Parts: sequence; C-alpha cells; structure tokens
Amino acid sequence: MSYFIDRKATNINRRRLEIKDIQRDPSGEPVEIVADIFREEGNVSTIGTAMNAKELNAIITKMKDLIFFFVDIDNLIQPEGQLNVSWMQEKGNLKSKTFRVHLGKALHAKVSNASSRLNVKIINKGSYIDIEVKETTTLNNDSRSGTSKYDFSIAFYTNTSEEIFLKGLDGYVNYTFESTNPID
Repeated sequence: MSYFIDRKATNINRRRLEIKDIQRDPSGEPVEIVADIFREEGNVSTIGTAMNAKELNAIITKMKDLIFFFVDIDNLIQPEGQLNVSWMQEKGNLKSKTFRVHLGKALHAKVSNASSRLNVKIINKGSYIDIEVKETTTLNNDSRSGTSKYDFSIAFYTNTSEEIFLKGLDGYVNYTFESTNPID
C-alpha cells in the first residue's frame, strides 16, 4: 500500500446501537447501558483503506525499511572503485568493461541515462550488480580525432516499482579516437 483511501458512504458517521442491558438507579434513571455498535452507513461507494493490525504493521515495516535505506545508504551501494574507464579507439575491436557494485540489501538498479554511443546494461546478481559498458559500432567507426567523454548514470530504487529513489551513480568512458590527421 502506498497511500490511504477514505471510506465513502451516504451516511458515513451513522451507527446503530443494539441495547443488550440497562442498569438503572433506584429512581429508574439509566446509569449504565451495554450496547453493541454497528455501522448503519447506507450505500458504501468506496470501502477505503482497512485499518487493522496487518495493514498498520505493513506500514511500520515499510517505514523501518526506508529509514534503514536512508541512514545506511552509503553502505548499501558500494562500487568497486570508480565507474570510469579510458579507451583508445581500435577500428574493428569493440571494447567493453564490467563494473561491480556490491549491495547491502536487494535493490533495483536501472540505467537512467547513457550516451547513445555506449551500450550500458545492468546484470543483477542478488548481492551485487554488474554494470556492463560496451563500445558501440557507431563509436568505433567514428573518424574524428581527439578525445571525448561519454557519460552514463545508474539509478537505485528500493524495488522494481521504482517508487522510491535511493541514490544514483555516475560513470563515464574517456574515449580517444585514432588520429586521421598526420599532424596529430
């Protein structure tokens, strides 16, 4: 459950009392009434969020998990080194690099941004993820000279529904092109 829904009915606050017992004083005035209370709301158009121990405990558990995530976020997501690499262009030889990120808890990761000149893929291994970065044929066939930087970003979420963003990691490929100019 990610939000609460109000109960809706034609007479939302109406209740019916079924009297079970009445205790009276010596003058006959009631001093104690025992009754069962029942909803008498009329037509219920929306049932609303159940308010019971199961639902409330689920909310508390989710809140505890979120507090744990935010208090210990740096220990939950630990990359092995920096997420960057330098490549020299070799026509016909596509480069690749796999980066490993250790996870302190099962998380969902996805590529949130990547240059179109890179192929970036997430491989979930449970206690860690591998980020596979590959040079594309388009990049490998490019005939410019000099060096360019190609960025990618990975987003981490508490689960696959991606409701709660935890942290992002940024990386890049520093790419040096083969010289096509004899002066280079």
